[in-house]
Amino acid sequence: MQLTVGRLAWRRLGYEGHVTLAVLIALSATLGLAAAVPLVQATAAEAGVHTVVGGSQEGKVILIGAPSGGVGSPSGFDAFQADVEKQIARNVGGYVQAGAAVASLSGLQLASIDGQSTASEHGQAAPTLMYVRDLARHVEMVSGDIPAEGSQSSAVTPVSLPQRAAATFGLRLGNHFCLRFTSNSRAPFCLRVAGVWSARDANEAFWGGRPPETVVTMGKEALFGLQAGDTPDIQVMHFYVADLKSLHAAEVPAVVAQLHQLRGYFVVERGGSFSTQLDGELRNFDIRRQSAAYTIELVTVAMLVAALYATGFLVAGFLGGQSADLSVLRARGWPRRRIWLVALMQLLVLVLPASALGLIFASLLCGVLALTTFGLGADLIGAAGDLLRAAAPTVLVCLLCETLILVSQTWRAAGAEVLEVRRDASRPSSQPWWRRHYFDLGLGVLALGLLQEARVRGFQQGGDDPLVVTFPALALGLLAVVGLRLLGPIAGLVERLLHDLPASLASVQLVRRPGRYLPLALLLTISVALAVFNGICLATDRQNAIDRADYAVGADVRTAYQTAAGPPRLAAVRNLPGVAGSSWVYRALGSPATSATSMTVLGVDPASLADVAWARSDAYAQPLRRLLRPLVVQDVDGLRLPGRPSELSVWTFASGLSGSLAALVEDDAGRLWSVPLGQLHPPGWRLLQASLQPTTGAPVFPLKLRELTLSQQPAVGQIALSDLAVDGHVVQSFTAADGPWYSRTTVASSRPLGRVPDAQQTREGRETLSIPVDGGSDVSIWPAGGRRPLPVLVSPGLLDDLGLKVGQELEAVVAQQTLRVSVVGTISAFPSTYPTREYIMIAPRDSLIQRLGEGGTTAWPTELWLKTAGLPPHLEEALRSLGPVSALYDRRALEQSTLTDPNRRALEVGLALGFGSMMVIMVLGFGVNVMALIRERLGEYAVMQANGLSQKEIRRSLAIERVVVLIYGMFVGTMLGLACAVVLLPTLHLGSDPVDTIPATTITIQPLIVAGGLTVLLALSLAAGRWTQRTALRFDLLQELRLVA
Repeated sequence: MQLTVGRLAWRRLGYEGHVTLAVLIALSATLGLAAAVPLVQATAAEAGVHTVVGGSQEGKVILIGAPSGGVGSPSGFDAFQADVEKQIARNVGGYVQAGAAVASLSGLQLASIDGQSTASEHGQAAPTLMYVRDLARHVEMVSGDIPAEGSQSSAVTPVSLPQRAAATFGLRLGNHFCLRFTSNSRAPFCLRVAGVWSARDANEAFWGGRPPETVVTMGKEALFGLQAGDTPDIQVMHFYVADLKSLHAAEVPAVVAQLHQLRGYFVVERGGSFSTQLDGELRNFDIRRQSAAYTIELVTVAMLVAALYATGFLVAGFLGGQSADLSVLRARGWPRRRIWLVALMQLLVLVLPASALGLIFASLLCGVLALTTFGLGADLIGAAGDLLRAAAPTVLVCLLCETLILVSQTWRAAGAEVLEVRRDASRPSSQPWWRRHYFDLGLGVLALGLLQEARVRGFQQGGDDPLVVTFPALALGLLAVVGLRLLGPIAGLVERLLHDLPASLASVQLVRRPGRYLPLALLLTISVALAVFNGICLATDRQNAIDRADYAVGADVRTAYQTAAGPPRLAAVRNLPGVAGSSWVYRALGSPATSATSMTVLGVDPASLADVAWARSDAYAQPLRRLLRPLVVQDVDGLRLPGRPSELSVWTFASGLSGSLAALVEDDAGRLWSVPLGQLHPPGWRLLQASLQPTTGAPVFPLKLRELTLSQQPAVGQIALSDLAVDGHVVQSFTAADGPWYSRTTVASSRPLGRVPDAQQTREGRETLSIPVDGGSDVSIWPAGGRRPLPVLVSPGLLDDLGLKVGQELEAVVAQQTLRVSVVGTISAFPSTYPTREYIMIAPRDSLIQRLGEGGTTAWPTELWLKTAGLPPHLEEALRSLGPVSALYDRRALEQSTLTDPNRRALEVGLALGFGSMMVIMVLGFGVNVMALIRERLGEYAVMQANGLSQKEIRRSLAIERVVVLIYGMFVGTMLGLACAVVLLPTLHLGSDPVDTIPATTITIQPLIVAGGLTVLLALSLAAGRWTQRTALRFDLLQELRLVA
């Protein structure tokens, strides 16, 4: 049988069975990585879309309204609905489900039920008349029936209503009730309850979020028949709800554009309304997805380049083991092209099964992750085409690169001559080309420059610059070449430590053939560096995601209230269950008086806020308590209490009131506590006194009085104050010479207090401070703020815009009041604020609120920051009971949501895949390299063994070489991995929004993760080397000696 090129290639594959399997696995791992990462990324995008449109129905609703007064008849209603359906079908028909088409008439009041007049109480729900198309198909009747269209007897129109509305208005089946318009004097019109219904499925898209609760449904003709010239316009609307199952990530930009077109058509052209949150949420999702994809792709490309290099190294080892045989073919007259075809066909035969294995692995992994991690099931089938299209470019590029590697490596191997092979084996160059004239040291200097340039570019342009990743990758390879100089010293150190023949032989081999170890050393270094980088990246991303979630909330729990919190709500916090600390914060918008620049104004209590607010050692220029300290030290408001007082007293007159009086005292550390002075009854002048000692801890002197509070006062009357003293020494006589005092209640604005000339309320012939009490609310009394400006901390950018410096003053407009403030410091970040999006100004809370009060503005804190172990239902209920809540933020819930973000999961999977692929290829390459080394030296080892060197000593010498190379790879790779992490991670983010970048990234190293990865890598490498050595050292001594001869 003639030996063709194909048969020879096939026989060579069978002869190199173990190495062939290693090459097949390496090719499969690289292609699997190339396919798996984009597949997982696309799957994460699908999960992200489901997160956006998979929430409450309200967030997915599209509400289209006709122009006000533009539809006045049933035919107009039908024409508008037909136009809506046509436009929806043309633009987003495949992505939405149709909801209800309705017409409604409001501005009504219940006048009577069965002839009995009804009185509407304040705040009682008002009925709305509504026509709902196809209502009967979506409801279940509780009693009666839905009247047929056009059914009417005399002047009484039959109607139906939901069960909740019947209970709210006190209506039952058969009742006759009358409604009247609140905007005119038209006579009431009467209706008859013909049916009571409930929604068949309250979550159905038909209801656009939830069924109506206070409506009365009637026929279309009857509803439009009620409209007259002086009645309110009938509002015509159509609901649609986003279809969760039909919307995929690749279609999001088109859907957003189509929603914008619909908004332009209905709002601009038709003059109606188009309301939805869907386009904004989808647009934000797409922007964040693209930003995250860019970061993930940069990291993936770097890992793929490393995997391709490792594959090329393994292929080189595979061909290196055949170099002697291929050179013999060349010596026998085979042309180089024919030898190249033999070598190339061996490897191309492996590409097809490797591609199949890689794609199968990637598909299975994607399916498993879709079910277990991303919560996707059958929904992923509809996006299968998008997933394949997402993975195809990366797979094709990877396949092309692998083919080029195979072609170039086989062409190089096919050109080897017998003499060249023998010469390189017997007289290797002792000085590789990269060490001549210290060329490698020059490369090291260049690498350091690349790292520095990458760091500068990262801080200037962020992770959007491809060079931010490219430069460190190049520097990694260059520094690995420089690190080869360490092989000799490490080998010498091992020789001195062991001091035996195998160690000397290993040292000679390492020093004699440094060039032979370049590919293996680079492979080890890059693999270890990626393992270290990936481990640090995982820990850093997780910790910074948690930090950014905590920063966004600001404390364990932060509750924002729609209305300001007066004294009763402020005091109620003390009784909240499970709360270890609390602080009220005043938040408002403001601006410098001389500029239109907007800023967020925060009034904080420095002492209590520092105990509950989130803090990280490097998040602020200095610890938060110290950062807020100038607000306490330089705040001159309040009444100073000289010395180190222990008792506070005040003379009080009350006209038969039953309230109590308390003093709010602040020490020099900013800590506030209440000092109960006593009850106001019986009438007449009484001396109230109490200890100034706080309930916990010792005060930091000096002290000052912030305010006096009269509480639990239901009656109307008047009190008067005189001679406030500490330890018997009067510090405030409340005369005109002592300056004005102000008072406020929880419902009224602040007002200056007058002096009392009335002899009944003067004390010892001196005037006193008169305080009117209206009853029903607490009264706060405080001395007027000093003439000195209020101390504040501001954003550095605000000072730059205004051309000011720390220590200068400016006027700030807060709550329509102009305040004089003094900049006592700058603050670049503060929990729950984002300086890159908004300027901030932080002031002492009580002084800020009191000065606003002196200007006539009633201001109280609006946010409650809590330190607590969690947010159990009873605590949430207690927080909501304090007042109407506009937002409630739970730190732990936001952490969980952030950590399960699909983009973050995709990054974690990509890093894990990169590490796994590199580990497999590196271990295989290490084993193949050991085999190639042994095969090159078989002749040497045969001669040594013939001269008395035992095979055990040969094996020990090879083991020492491997350990030295592994030590080098572990050390240099770890250092380079740390360097890349320090340079790259501060610039790589999963989004460009401030919530994804603030606070700044801090490098987090989890020693167990890094050490675990390196241990696995080291153990597998040693095992692969040991197994390969055992296999390759089984040779026939006499035969090898004959070959050498």
